Parts: sequence; C-alpha cells; structure tokens
Amino acid sequence: MAITKIQSESLNLADNYDFTGSVTGAGGENKYEFYAYQNTSHSIANNTNTTIQFDTESFDSDGKYSTSTYTYSPAEAGFYHVGFSLGINAATDYSIQQVVLIKNTSTELARVRRPHTGNTQAIQNYFASTIVQLGASDTLKIQAYQNSGSSRNTYNTINDTYFWGYKLIT
Repeated sequence: MAITKIQSESLNLADNYDFTGSVTGAGGENKYEFYAYQNTSHSIANNTNTTIQFDTESFDSDGKYSTSTYTYSPAEAGFYHVGFSLGINAATDYSIQQVVLIKNTSTELARVRRPHTGNTQAIQNYFASTIVQLGASDTLKIQAYQNSGSSRNTYNTINDTYFWGYKLIT
C-alpha cells in the first residue's frame, strides 16, 4: 500500500507502508571516532604515574588523537564514549597496579585498580569504558601506576593495549 498523501490524523503502526523519497530528521551517526594502540612495548616505572604511549592509530576520523603526546582532544564539545585496555607483563607480586583515564592534567574519570599477588599469569589486562562530557579544549590520556619494585613493560598488541572513543549522538 503506497502512501501518496496522509489524510488521517494517525497511522496504524501494525500496517506495512512503502515510502518513496527520503526520510530526514531520523536517527543520526556517532562520529569523531578514534582507535589507537601500542605497536611497541613501553616501560611503566616503579612508583610513578606513567602516561601510556599508544603510538599507532588504527583510525582517527577527525585527526584529534596525537601519537606524540598520546592524548585525544575532541573535535567538538559533547558526550563521548571512551575506553581503554592495557596489558602489562607482570609475573611478580606487588600490592598496587592501576590504570586511569585522565581528563586534562589530573581529573580521574575511570580507574581500574587491583593487587597482583599469588598470580602466576605473565600478562595482566585492565579494561574500562565510560561516558564523559568534554569541552572542545579538553584532553584525555591514559596513565598507569605499579609498585612491583622495578619497571614493568606493557604488552604491545592491537588486541591488548588500546585506547578508543567516539562522540555520541545528541
């Protein structure tokens, strides 16, 4: 049943309709997306907040992720869905290891923290995602901290150590 002109005040949603032309104003797209990962293992110093170096971009639609400062600056203000995964080579015991999503220089937006005791797994993975409100001049980065007594290296694969995000439809 083709509709050429709607003359009634309502449509029966149980019926099937064939529309011609374009539908506008419906839906939208999440945009300004990025995905960066580590191509080279990096060291996390003992007892030091260390910015994680996501040195390779898989994609960056608006060119706002920096592989030199390892930060994301949004293309425009709004709400963003962002997340990270970090693999750390960590076969020894220690009391604290944490990975934090940082806004600007010090605001913690998401944190994964746990001890590493009695665990013989060589790689520990930390993952988190959250929705954040960002202004056009804000920056995001990932920092890690550990206190094993010596430096620990990240596990550098596209599947284990990555940082991503996109602007939500508003």
